[in-house]
Amino acid sequence: MTGYKFLLQKRLLHNKLNIILLSLLFIITFGSLWMNHRTTTTNSQISLINNDIETNIQYLKKQQTEVTHLSGKRKQDLEKVISELKKDTEIKKNIVSALESKQWSTAYNLLAEENLKILEYEKKGQTANSSEEFIDAIKRELLIFRYLSSHNMQYEPTDFSTKGVNFFAWVSNNIIPYFFVLVSAFILTNFYLISYRSNGIIDTDSLIPGKNITKQFVKISVGIIFSLISVLCLFLVSFISATFLFGSGNLDYPYIVYTSKYNMHVEPLENLLLKSLPLQLLSLISTCLLFYIIAILVKNKLGALFVSLLLSTGVLFGISTLDPIQKISSFIPITYINSFSIVTGTLARQIENFQLSLTTGYLVVTSSIVLLSIAVIILNRFRGDR
Repeated sequence: MTGYKFLLQKRLLHNKLNIILLSLLFIITFGSLWMNHRTTTTNSQISLINNDIETNIQYLKKQQTEVTHLSGKRKQDLEKVISELKKDTEIKKNIVSALESKQWSTAYNLLAEENLKILEYEKKGQTANSSEEFIDAIKRELLIFRYLSSHNMQYEPTDFSTKGVNFFAWVSNNIIPYFFVLVSAFILTNFYLISYRSNGIIDTDSLIPGKNITKQFVKISVGIIFSLISVLCLFLVSFISATFLFGSGNLDYPYIVYTSKYNMHVEPLENLLLKSLPLQLLSLISTCLLFYIIAILVKNKLGALFVSLLLSTGVLFGISTLDPIQKISSFIPITYINSFSIVTGTLARQIENFQLSLTTGYLVVTSSIVLLSIAVIILNRFRGDR
């Protein structure tokens, strides 16, 4: 089978379309890194706080002019507002000063205190924004700021990560489940059906000496290994590029983890990656097996590609938007390719299905690998060992 393996590797590595698709994937990843950097630069903490300071100063000028025309209780109330606004402006200036001098512990301790004040106002009903989502956002920030303060660590917006390990996690969460699966569907469908001729009637690989079932699993293995190496290369290049350009980041960086819709805590990135990466790689193996079964059942490149995309990227997008799919998402193996969102509870919270968990993921994905492998054997028996 060594010669057959070499033939399969040649089909994958010498296919210009495969090289183009993988190149596009890397371009998308680098483009995402650049856009993340642009977003974080435009909306940095310092610039946002400076905007708040400017707004406060403008409002103070207006109120100080107005207070001169008032008397009695109205004047006292407005003077109290002006005094509070001056204090708030001074605190914000201290925060900016601490951030600029990289005194992270001081800066985030002050920001945590500011968030605590907002929560206290919310409990007393003294603010207009009393929605659960608003309170949830403040609590998230409070947990992050407390952690950063105690660990003397710089803030990194996890939605627009740019630093090494943080961007690594961002790629795992945003690029792999969608763009990589899309590219894999194109490459593997073509690879699995390249030996079929006459509309799928003739498989030229059947002319190669050896048991058909052995050749099938060799072909599947080559496809799986190619996918795993590709994704690991994408991770490696992403990490190296982000580290070289913007720094390595920190494995202790805190991420919010949901245990229910509004119950949350923080966990360091290292813990989350150790939990999520094995599940994501297992899910990729399951997906490769699925693509193979679809290919040999449909036996037409365009038709097999359509079905593969429908059952992979289609389902992944459907999980975010379609209620019927959301209800059964915990039993769909492809769901767990979005493993980082699984271990953080973000996806479970978004679709309100907390059956989505790491334990369920391992059970569903490993079961799917076993069942799909059995399906390959059954299909081979049905076709006959030629």
